[in-house]
Amino acid sequence: MISNFLLITSANNGNCYTFNTKQSKVDIHGGKRRSSLPGPNMGLSMVINLEQAEYMLNGLTPSAGARVTIHDTVTRALSDEFGHDVQPSTATNFAVHEVNYTRLSRPYGSECMASWVETNYTEYLTDDIKDWPYTEDQCKRFCLLSCIISDCSCFHPQYLDNDGDRKGVLPCDLQYNIKESTCKMSIQSLNFYIATNSICVLGILEQFDRSSRTCGCNPACTELDYEASLSVAIWPSLQFTPRAMLTYGFSPTTGNVSDGLMLTENLLKINIYFDSLHQKTVNETKNYEWWGSSMMSALGGVLSLYLGISFAMWFEVVEIFIDFIQNFINFLGGRPFGRKHHMM
Repeated sequence: MISNFLLITSANNGNCYTFNTKQSKVDIHGGKRRSSLPGPNMGLSMVINLEQAEYMLNGLTPSAGARVTIHDTVTRALSDEFGHDVQPSTATNFAVHEVNYTRLSRPYGSECMASWVETNYTEYLTDDIKDWPYTEDQCKRFCLLSCIISDCSCFHPQYLDNDGDRKGVLPCDLQYNIKESTCKMSIQSLNFYIATNSICVLGILEQFDRSSRTCGCNPACTELDYEASLSVAIWPSLQFTPRAMLTYGFSPTTGNVSDGLMLTENLLKINIYFDSLHQKTVNETKNYEWWGSSMMSALGGVLSLYLGISFAMWFEVVEIFIDFIQNFINFLGGRPFGRKHHMM
């Protein structure tokens, strides 16, 4: 059912459909579907019709296939940054396993962030996306969008995840309308052909490439990731092709009646399943607590290693200091040096 999927849009990939997400307001089972056993028979299996006849004309869609992104049920799919491309006439298996990350906030190494409140981008969390959990990659997308809007007075379509984040500005003109003869033109003529928005946007991206500009987006304190291993087979087989044509609405003799494209140019199959129900956990932990017993033991060990002394030798240092004071007093009083002449 279409209600089981959440539709989101991507400037690069067009319409994207997310299955089993808690962000869906119409799927009452979103985020609650579970797999109790590993293996391809206990996972998600889908057959996708690419409908290449509906692709954009004039060669604006250069490749055919789909992009699959596997992510947590509470996060937004970032298909531009993550995912795997699958091609028509194949069955692609995704064997996944969970990896849980737990990090520590300041003053420890990762300086993780637990919520959007710790960032400068809460203004981009409008009412319909206010429940998005903090992720480092989503934070960087908001950062780039914010910088481009602020400096260029336009928004980059690739980083606009919500239509309410436009801030009342138009999309950037990113076209390079440069003719072959521009190499012979003056700088003034060249600037006429290159859109001002493009120069501004490329300048910002270059600043981030040189690290002269940063976002301040640290890793999330808790993160759930899925690592996938892929395997691919030809699908459908020669013997299964006539049955697949009948099952998925293709004519066994003429191909797809509506657009004339053959089954092999439109259909693909994906299988997503757990290869194991074991979870991998990566925790960042404190080595020492301030003024704890482990801290004092480690401090004594470091002093012994680098200074050649132990904690007990501090008493000898105090004794030497007392002897120095007493001998100084003996010197002032004209008495001989030595402990037998000390006043104490």
